[in-house]
Amino acid sequence: MIAVTLDGCDGGGGDYTSKDEVTDKVLKKVKELGISRICLLYDAVVLDILWFCHAKVWILPGTEDMTEAYHDYGYHVKASCVGMLIGLPVCLLIGLVVQILSRIAA
Repeated sequence: MIAVTLDGCDGGGGDYTSKDEVTDKVLKKVKELGISRICLLYDAVVLDILWFCHAKVWILPGTEDMTEAYHDYGYHVKASCVGMLIGLPVCLLIGLVVQILSRIAA
């Protein structure tokens, strides 16, 4: 529930209540989290699966006979999921530190 008032629409000057400000901050953080997950999915699908698995430039000398290993899409998807799970607590910790520092500085 977000109640956003616009200047001139309600005559109140566009003020936000504290609950709306908190809701806006939470929505902003959710959007940022979504954007980072989209970047990780792009990395897994486009860079790893479509480019790395199919470009001969990435095949190391002496491993030309391991084409099945290079085309193992499941490995790239699993590794991407592990990266997302590892990154989430790290992001939460960094966000907590930023919030604490911003409250100290204010």
